[in-house]
This record gives sequence, C-alpha cells and structure tokens, in this order.
Amino acid sequence: MHARWRLRTVTESHQASYLAENGSPVELDGSDEAALAFAVEVLQSDESLRRVEAVSVGCPQDVSESSERKLVLIYPRGRNTGWIVEGHLIDGLWYRSLSHAADYAATATKAICSNCACSTSART
Repeated sequence: MHARWRLRTVTESHQASYLAENGSPVELDGSDEAALAFAVEVLQSDESLRRVEAVSVGCPQDVSESSERKLVLIYPRGRNTGWIVEGHLIDGLWYRSLSHAADYAATATKAICSNCACSTSART
C-alpha cells in the first residue's frame, strides 16, 4: 500500500501526539512497510512510548491485508457526528472522537497482529 504517512506516538500514560519537526507533523511518502519500519525505529528509540501508529494522510493506494497486518478503516459518520471504525473482527463501531477511534483500532488489531507497530488509515 502506498500513501503519505504521519506517525502518531502514544505514551504509557495514553498521551497521543503526532511526530513533529519544527512544529509541523512529519510526513513520509512511501509504502506501508517503510512507514511501519520507521514506526518501529521510533518505538524502539523511546522507552516512554506505548506504541507508534503509522496513519495515512488521505486514502492509500494499492490497499491489501496480510496475515501479519489487518486493515482498519476509519471514516466520518456523517453530519459531523463522529467516526466509524470497520475492519477485521470490527463491525462498524461509532466513536465521537477520531483519536478514540484510532486508539480502539490500534488496540483491537494489536491482539490479532504480531507487529508491535500499528497501521491505521483515516479516510477523509
């Protein structure tokens, strides 16, 4: 899968923020494998992090699932009333907050996947 990616870091105290440089979110352009590899590097370099998520900016191209990674889609519910989370073993859950939707997607897929970094994709 090819996309632009941002890395979202989550600390042990569940504080989340996007990896930034000079006040702007860091964006990577490339495959999901490259984004996840970078996420793993960031996770291993900072012991205070609980997880690092590779979040696509816009809709990725050439989307596919593998046995090590499950695809989770997060998209607007409509009329600004929240976000829907769908994916492997997740059937249309509704969240008011995008960050809560991404947290659930990452937590739910972590139990299924062997990867320590999570990949979530937000459709806009």
